[in-house]
Amino acid sequence: MKKILYVSFLFFTLNGFSKKETSKDTLFVILDSRPETLDPRKSVSANGMRMVDLIFDSFINFDQKGQLKPGLAESWKLEGLTWILKLKANLKFSNGRPVTKEDILFSFKEFKNNSHFKHAFKNIESVEILENPKNQWTVKVTLKKFQAPFISSDLPVLKILPQKESQLKNFNKFPIGLGSWSVVKNNFRQITLKRNSPVFLSKPQFLSFQIIRDSFTRTQKMLSQEMDIAPSVLPLIYLQKFKDKNFNIYSTAGFSTTYLLLNLKNNVLNQKEVRQALALAINSKEIIKHKLYDYAVPAFSFIHPESFFFHPSLKASSFDLEKAKQIIQKLNLKKTPLKLSCSNNSNTRVKAKVLASQISQTGLKISVESADWGTFYKDVGQGAYDIALMRWVGVKDPDIYRIAFHSENQAPKGRNRSFYSNKNLDTLLEKALRQRDPLKRKLIYNKIQEIIAENKIVIPLWHDMEISVVKKDIENYKIRANGDFLSLPFVKK
Repeated sequence: MKKILYVSFLFFTLNGFSKKETSKDTLFVILDSRPETLDPRKSVSANGMRMVDLIFDSFINFDQKGQLKPGLAESWKLEGLTWILKLKANLKFSNGRPVTKEDILFSFKEFKNNSHFKHAFKNIESVEILENPKNQWTVKVTLKKFQAPFISSDLPVLKILPQKESQLKNFNKFPIGLGSWSVVKNNFRQITLKRNSPVFLSKPQFLSFQIIRDSFTRTQKMLSQEMDIAPSVLPLIYLQKFKDKNFNIYSTAGFSTTYLLLNLKNNVLNQKEVRQALALAINSKEIIKHKLYDYAVPAFSFIHPESFFFHPSLKASSFDLEKAKQIIQKLNLKKTPLKLSCSNNSNTRVKAKVLASQISQTGLKISVESADWGTFYKDVGQGAYDIALMRWVGVKDPDIYRIAFHSENQAPKGRNRSFYSNKNLDTLLEKALRQRDPLKRKLIYNKIQEIIAENKIVIPLWHDMEISVVKKDIENYKIRANGDFLSLPFVKK
């Protein structure tokens, strides 16, 4: 009898999963919004990119603190302008098909020409694929010019796509990748991933992401212990409710920056003095204290103060409401209407209303308008906004300044959504991109940060902390600085 039970257990362990997910083998994770797509070429929302990282492994990954570590590439080195990546042997997609040379070449072509991230790969001169007798690919990527963030910031975004299967109509909902997980359910309320290779039963076989838009409902679902993990999706005001024996609260300094994006095509906001008045009117320290409960630190730049590339002399504009009022009165802009746009996430709306209230005290007439994430993001990308409350997630490299402010990257083709243009800044951004010496590169970025701060092209507000509420019986959970989901496969339940 014991032998039969052992064989049954072994068969289950080796051959996968029960026909339907159960509470024992499923990790239930709350999300506040649904990814617009799971196609890595098009996914730009935080939740979408984080799920994509589970379904599609990257050439190079990041550890818990944001340092580079091997992914599909076992090793990499630079020879002249050529990056040589030695990939793992016997790579197969989740449908069991081996990766081919054509798949790899197709992937580079797609990301260079047909992806949301094509600006990062336009510098590629050629891609060569070599295969050794052990069925192990070597990829040689030659650049037109040296590009400092290519290996640490750009390449991790690129995923190997199955050439044939990626043309299927439902690929955006049920993609086929090289990651450890596959999508088995995808609807408006839930996205469930299934582990491709079975592991010991103490680790989850399914990851069930429950999309709950209402913040109160998310809180109640977690308090009732129906959910296992809430990764930075609960209102901070409710965190006190979880400080008991049933839950653990994990927090860490994050790589995300919350800021106000200003549309310089607006006849009011294109005036430097107006932008300075806005910065003077905002008391971000009060918001951090009373609305974020000190789970954030003030931002002076897109770059976190703990980063090597942060300019230590930068300071936020001191809160000075009277001076802000004087500027608006001098320019005769009282009652001038402006719109502050944001997503319809309840936490975001609360912060937007506080910011609007602070700005309105200058005499400017400002209203808050919110929309679902997809509509909001589309409007911002098309310049259909005045001021937008934005959050840039996962800022690891200062090349973000080129992406966000180079005149060639203006929306809708690029991500310069403020429509800022400065030839001197463009020259500095290009110089920093080609600089191999980190110390010299840092000095260039000091000047870049000074220009953006002086001209108030955006108004940095705070760097958000990553905060996860986790049921007490979940073991081995490790919160990650960039808020990704890559620790979820390793927890024990």
